Amino acid sequence: MTVHHARRQDAFKTHRFVTTSVISENCLPYTTKEQGLETPEACLKFWRDVVSTQPSYEADKENLVVILLSSRLRPYAWHTVAIGHLTEVNAHPREILRPCIAGAAFGFILAHNHPSGDATPSRGDEIITRKIIEASQIMNIRFMDHVVVGQSAPGRSAFYSFREAGIIP
Repeated sequence: MTVHHARRQDAFKTHRFVTTSVISENCLPYTTKEQGLETPEACLKFWRDVVSTQPSYEADKENLVVILLSSRLRPYAWHTVAIGHLTEVNAHPREILRPCIAGAAFGFILAHNHPSGDATPSRGDEIITRKIIEASQIMNIRFMDHVVVGQSAPGRSAFYSFREAGIIP
C-alpha cells in the first residue's frame, strides 16, 4: 500500500467516524437564521418550532441538541448529538463540541428535553454543563447556554436556563 493510498484510507475512515457520531445535522433556512436566540424563551420557541417537529424527534426520550451560532450569535445549524431514554441522555464533551468545531461555530447553545415535563436539571445535567464550560473555554468556543426543555404547569416553568441560574458565565 502506498503512503498516498494509506492517507486516503485514513481520511475516509475519519470522515465516516465523524458522520456516524452526529445523529442528525440540519442547516437552517435563511428566515430562521435571522432570528436570534438571546433568551431561553427564544430557545424554547426554537425547540418547539424546529427541533420537535422533525420526523426523527422522539418526544418520549431525552434528545440532546447543539445549536451552532455565528459571531452575531445567530443560529445557522443544529445537530442532534444523542438520543437517550426516558430519564437521561449521555454524551461526552467531545461529541457535543465536535459539530461546533466541524461547523466552525463561534458559539453554541446546548439544549435537551425532559419527557416528564419537569425542566428541573438533574445532577447529571449539572455535571455535563460544568464539563462543557471547561472544554469550550479551552477550545475558545463560546458556550451561551444550556436549556432544559419541559412543559409549563402551575408552579413550574417550561424551561430551565443554566445561564439564568448563573452557572454559565
